[in-house]
Amino acid sequence: MVELHSNTVPIRYEPENDHNINTGGDFSIIASYPQKPIPQIAQYIPENVERTLNSAEAAYLGKIYDGAAGLYRKAMERALKGITEEKGMLAAQIKKCSENGLIPTAMAEWLDHVRLYGNDAIHEEDFEPTKEEVEDAREFAHLFLVYTFTMPEKVRLASIKRDGDDALNN
Repeated sequence: MVELHSNTVPIRYEPENDHNINTGGDFSIIASYPQKPIPQIAQYIPENVERTLNSAEAAYLGKIYDGAAGLYRKAMERALKGITEEKGMLAAQIKKCSENGLIPTAMAEWLDHVRLYGNDAIHEEDFEPTKEEVEDAREFAHLFLVYTFTMPEKVRLASIKRDGDDALNN
């Protein structure tokens, strides 16, 4: 907690309660430091993927890196099940999606990194993923979700908006 005083108005700020800032109306807080980290959640992703991704982000932000690695892997597995009917192991699903042109080869390689970090974090007794390794998995997972779900939906919405604007102009 920080307390600041001006000549007339005390300001009380409790970082754990960012929403509870009482400035007395004469001041506004522009920013606070250190900045709270925020979860990185792509838009327009399936609900089951979002739930798992929220758990992965909570683990990552809580510095529970082995849990985060496993959860990023699980989120990618759920996401792939949403775009392919392929059953079986995650490695086979990734390969099949790449072979069928559902995802680019580079993205399949990213997904394989997420898969391997998650597998090692869960199954290897002596493996403790580093923050940097989990950051890689986090970034790869985020980019995959943006490419697979966010971008197509934004294009669809922009097309609807454009077509709606064209219809109004004709």
